[in-house]
Amino acid sequence: MVFRNLSLVGLIGVAMAVSAAAGVEGALGGGQLENASGEKGMVNVAVQKRTDNSGNVRVGGHFHFGRRTGNRSGVEVGMRRAAEVAVTGNSCTFSGPAVYVTITDGTRSRVEGTVSATVEDKRRPRATGDPDTCSFTFTSTDGATTYSFSGNLTRGDIKVGTRP
Repeated sequence: MVFRNLSLVGLIGVAMAVSAAAGVEGALGGGQLENASGEKGMVNVAVQKRTDNSGNVRVGGHFHFGRRTGNRSGVEVGMRRAAEVAVTGNSCTFSGPAVYVTITDGTRSRVEGTVSATVEDKRRPRATGDPDTCSFTFTSTDGATTYSFSGNLTRGDIKVGTRP
């Protein structure tokens, strides 16, 4: 009887440990970013890492940034599928294959590479305190092209978190 109870307690403990490791972490949101020079762009983030009760991990989601640089000109960075996502506290870092598009006088130029980004969830919408932030760097596959932008979210909200 004692052995059976100890076995049951052991099985429950293992199940709790496995389920504690399961869950979802990531970032969701977007809005207008403004850097220290006053340049503005729009960002949209929806990335996540899911771990099931068996320990299988699935990573996914997207990232998009767009900024007009003049009449019929602009810059876009897009990631269709995240390859890595990690959450620490209120900060989420992610990366994946991406495309950098420049638009000059209506003509589009496209370069493939990777993007690495970090978003920080610092407050709720319309609350006082430091605003949410986003910073990222795009690097082309051949390393010849890089583009970075870092700024505060002046409109919108980015939520970062984990849940079981």
